Amino acid sequence: MAKKLFIFNLLLVFLIQLSFAGTKEDVYSKLKCCDCSEKFTACSCQHSKEMKAYIDALLESGLTADEIFVKTAKKFGLDVIDEPDLKNKIKESITAEIGVKRPQILIEPLEYNLGKVSKTSSQLELKASIENKGSENLIINDIKSSCVCTTVIFKKGKYKSPVFSTKGSESGWETILKPKQKAELIITTDLTHPYVKVGQLVRIVELKSNDPLQPLIKVKFQVEITE
Repeated sequence: MAKKLFIFNLLLVFLIQLSFAGTKEDVYSKLKCCDCSEKFTACSCQHSKEMKAYIDALLESGLTADEIFVKTAKKFGLDVIDEPDLKNKIKESITAEIGVKRPQILIEPLEYNLGKVSKTSSQLELKASIENKGSENLIINDIKSSCVCTTVIFKKGKYKSPVFSTKGSESGWETILKPKQKAELIITTDLTHPYVKVGQLVRIVELKSNDPLQPLIKVKFQVEITE
């Protein structure tokens, strides 16, 4: 009897592990990295490792796939959902949960293609507009760039933030945009920096806020650097 019970428990553990592996594979296959937007199953960057650790903990807690997608979207943003139909479903689920009264970040443009720029220009400056399109205060609490050659300043009226780079904002820093209030990002790249080489250059600026649908949003620009 004891032997049968042992075999039964062993089989039960095997089936649970098999089910866990299947659910994990299914969840992973529908996601992409929050940083580089690569397929989640193929990406090995530091951001994807952080995402995987977070998702694996949710899987081990016994949450369903849909519950995991909702929590992951809330933490890393809707754009990590790689399937359009699933993305819309999760968006509807989060919207139904939080209601229509919420902050809503809008940044324009989100992408730049600047063509060719010579290193002799020394400096490249871009501006992107930010607006709170929602009905609640938008709290931005972190801004950082993908490379030390690029810095960012948040400007709202007469207020200018500290200069941000790869380390992001200091602990405790935040700024608020009231509903319909606007501001801008001033993005500067030092073309004389050793990290700026002749050829294709891609840089990303990342913002974190309390927008429940876009807690993480990015501004991306690319340029071909010439002599």
